[in-house]
Amino acid sequence: MSNDRCDADPVEALTGSMRDFRVLSGTDLLARVEPFFRWQDQRRQHGLWPYSKSTVEAPGAVCAAKDDAGSSFKGINFSSQDYLGLSSDPEIKETAKSVIDEYGVHSAGSSALSGNTKYSLELEGKISRFLGLEHTVLYPTGWAAGYGVIKGLVGRNDHVVMDGLSHACLQEGAGSATANVHLHGHLNLESARRHLRRIRTRDTENAILVVTESLFSMDSDSPDLAGLQNLCREFDATLLVDVAHDLGCIGEGGAASSASRACGARSTS
Repeated sequence: MSNDRCDADPVEALTGSMRDFRVLSGTDLLARVEPFFRWQDQRRQHGLWPYSKSTVEAPGAVCAAKDDAGSSFKGINFSSQDYLGLSSDPEIKETAKSVIDEYGVHSAGSSALSGNTKYSLELEGKISRFLGLEHTVLYPTGWAAGYGVIKGLVGRNDHVVMDGLSHACLQEGAGSATANVHLHGHLNLESARRHLRRIRTRDTENAILVVTESLFSMDSDSPDLAGLQNLCREFDATLLVDVAHDLGCIGEGGAASSASRACGARSTS
């Protein structure tokens, strides 16, 4: 990092947050992002911009990286989601190499056409048996799964009732599927009941999807899944539970929350 960046007064760069730029106004789509660019670039110039880093070696517990201005650094990796270090496991790397020799570097198609392989189908089967579910559908990322499962199930006249702290992928999926999105208080069964009762009072024709997470990543708390399932039965709704944050960590053998399995909730991860 250059001396002028180190010596500069960072006080102004420490003011504000990304929330200040969530809603943009103006007719010029490019010009209206200028205030955000100036704000984040000021933080970048002071070495305070935390995003858009790139690793220059395997993303281990300690690795080297660069920020988006090109400055190099090395340290403990607190931003990786490879918690178990599987991306650098020697056995997994050797398996990946052998499959590349057999299949190439990608499937060359979507699963709706010819994108499935014997290995992807085998993986779906293993996951289904592990979770005790009838079927598993693979998505390329967890974010895509949360978004895609809601988009695939919900029609434009249907309703989504979801916990107000549900992950962004779930909220984005709901918003893309229908305008009828209802956020209830976090872990608040009575709030969920009020939404469901109001919807069913005026709409008995369309479906309702109730969405929650079995373990909320930010607050590390869990909903009353059995209570939510009972509400769904009462108001003719379907419960969807995102188990991304507890799968492999909670429940017998790591097969997700036992409550989510007991209530028969659909799961995504």
